[in-house]
Amino acid sequence: MAVVGVFSGEVFTSLNAVTAVGAGDVAAVSGVNPLGGVPRKIAWEVRVTGAPTALQVDLEGSLDNTNWYQIDTYNVVANTLREVTQRGAKFIRARLVTLTAGTSPTVTARILP
Repeated sequence: MAVVGVFSGEVFTSLNAVTAVGAGDVAAVSGVNPLGGVPRKIAWEVRVTGAPTALQVDLEGSLDNTNWYQIDTYNVVANTLREVTQRGAKFIRARLVTLTAGTSPTVTARILP
């Protein structure tokens, strides 16, 4: 997937009112040592509309923009702001894993370093 942003202190929108499962836009993480270094705190926000009955959104990281790993997961049907600590991701994105029922539900995921 093409990198569409640089994750360097500004809010990055990975999923923007999506209605179908799949990976969101990717941002390159600036200033991170991929082999370790100081852990980085990341805040990420999930916004949900349309009252779905089931939801799962994952925050994912990658060293090569090909192989992805789960940093955090959220599966409560409500808006949230979460904070996680991660070490070494060079790329970051959100992935909508599950979105079930509701009235035209959408999911937005925004990430802040």
